[in-house]
Amino acid sequence: MKTMDAVIEEELQRQEVKREDIEELNLDGQCRAKSIVGLDGCKALKTLSLCHVGLTTLDGFPSLPKLTELHLADNKISTGLGVLSGLASLEKLNLVHNTIVSVEELAPLAKLNIKWLDLFACPVESIDGFREKVFGIIPSLEVLDNADRTGKENTDSEDESYVESEEENGSEEEAEHSESGEEDGGEDDGDKEAGKDPEDVNDGDNGDESEAEKVDLSMLVEGPPVDDSDRDVDYNDDVDAPSSEDVDDEDNADLDNDDSETDRGIEEPSGVGPSNVGKKKRKREGDDEEQVL
Repeated sequence: MKTMDAVIEEELQRQEVKREDIEELNLDGQCRAKSIVGLDGCKALKTLSLCHVGLTTLDGFPSLPKLTELHLADNKISTGLGVLSGLASLEKLNLVHNTIVSVEELAPLAKLNIKWLDLFACPVESIDGFREKVFGIIPSLEVLDNADRTGKENTDSEDESYVESEEENGSEEEAEHSESGEEDGGEDDGDKEAGKDPEDVNDGDNGDESEAEKVDLSMLVEGPPVDDSDRDVDYNDDVDAPSSEDVDDEDNADLDNDDSETDRGIEEPSGVGPSNVGKKKRKREGDDEEQVL
């Protein structure tokens, strides 16, 4: 882990400022130091944060006349707050999660103009009447552990604006995330439609083929559908009507049949054999010859 003075030099280079011009310095968790080193000459410093760097004492703390905020949370400071007497402009002091065990250790702060003090998670909080005693020791104090003398929660305008800003940023991020999720979801849906699984497509084709096979089988069993319009057939068109000549021929044929039946009735009386018929025929032929002569 780097030393405090080395990290301070890096921060000066990062901000591109001279030591006497730097106004804000944050070394939280970036170094390890049991005491303060490297802050000499930072006369313009207004905000200093040395949280979680391993401090056990404030020995060596320089005079910083313009410093208004000092954050020393998550260290092991238990005594020696008297070295802060050179911080004439200090109004906000953060000592959260340190090892201060008695109210008397806070007495040197009475010489300063501290308005905001946070001792959350320090052993001193367990003392009976802790809040009343601290407010009694530091006359300028207005807020202790984020609550005023009556116990009402602090409504510091700067803190509220910071919280509101964070909430707005969070809401904007959520909205952007939601919008991007919807766009991605729409693109994914489109991609899914465009890139369907070939197996799914084949299943659809097989389904169509199955339906076609069912239709063909039903036609084999039941026969093709019948169009009712074909039932109205004029069968007279297929049968030719008999002509008048055909009718006359038929009538003549019927008459001939009748004559032949009559002749047979006369020429073949009962008891007349073929020899008699021959005789009559010859006689008739002889009669005809005489009539001709």
